[in-house]
Amino acid sequence: MMELIKSWCILLIQTIISQIDLADAIKCFTCDFTINRCTDLNCYNSPDSCSPRFFTAAVVPYRECPAGCELFSMTDANGLVLQWSRGCDQSGSTAGAAIDFTSTCKTEYIFGTRMDKCFCNQDFCNSSGNIKPGLILMLILAIFNLISR
Repeated sequence: MMELIKSWCILLIQTIISQIDLADAIKCFTCDFTINRCTDLNCYNSPDSCSPRFFTAAVVPYRECPAGCELFSMTDANGLVLQWSRGCDQSGSTAGAAIDFTSTCKTEYIFGTRMDKCFCNQDFCNSSGNIKPGLILMLILAIFNLISR
């Protein structure tokens, strides 16, 4: 019984440590996609690496942002992505915030066009995934602890 409690305490400590960000700046993906840049019909069918359907973290650059990350999207009434961008929070919405497990998003509709702007303050939080790297690490450690018994 004591060994089980010890294992869970170690797991809890590892989980807490994995959620602590020791760096001042936050790493954010930086890219943009705008459908208006297409000059011929083939461009509309070409995958980009920034919009949610084609986002590829391995090829999208990132930079350190002192105020957190931002994700902006613009879609038409049919759901077609007109613009999508990821980058540094320019508004200061996340500056000085504590660890944030969810983003803060604002949605506006202008002439049938939906515009979403989200802000977050953890490394790579402006990706298209919702699972944080620290939570993945926690899951792996929990499985390892269960297997090692």
